[in-house]
Amino acid sequence: MIYLASYEPGGSLYNREREHILGRSLLNFGLMKEYGRTWEVEQEAGSKPRLKGAKGVEFNISHTKGLVVCAVAGSAVGVEYSVLGVDTEQIRPFKAGLMRRVCSGAERSFVMAGRSEAERRERFFRLWTLKESYTKAIGRGLAFPLGDITFSLEEDAVKGSIPGWRFYQSRVYQSYIISVCAADEKGESV
Repeated sequence: MIYLASYEPGGSLYNREREHILGRSLLNFGLMKEYGRTWEVEQEAGSKPRLKGAKGVEFNISHTKGLVVCAVAGSAVGVEYSVLGVDTEQIRPFKAGLMRRVCSGAERSFVMAGRSEAERRERFFRLWTLKESYTKAIGRGLAFPLGDITFSLEEDAVKGSIPGWRFYQSRVYQSYIISVCAADEKGESV
């Protein structure tokens, strides 16, 4: 399940602190709604955060200026959890150098084939959030070489160069992209 909260940037609370508080609030809300309880979050150095004692429950939180997203999945009753990653970004201008570092040649061509600057921005952030959701799912984050993964977006279908993963993507509130990556139990990339 995906939970999200928008907020107005600025004010007396630093945005990152606000995003952290909103992320944890969304997590607790989602856990209560899905499982009727919450768990303590724990994290070992260099690993993904996890829920202490919640075998079979996976979560991931992402934020960008104005939006916080939390994904919760799995089963709390003796079933191994599915690996999960989520990312969100606001569609905005980006630098060509960043695109060269994180996109494959085919992806750069796809972005640049957009008919307008707005379409090119949306295409770039659709790819970026897919890549980052995957790297968060595997626990590597931006340490993973994003250019090593290639996605194609055809008629709103997401195809990835990495087998064994499912991807879901949505545009919300006009200017945000949310991408979710989860291990596919069938071993197929969808």
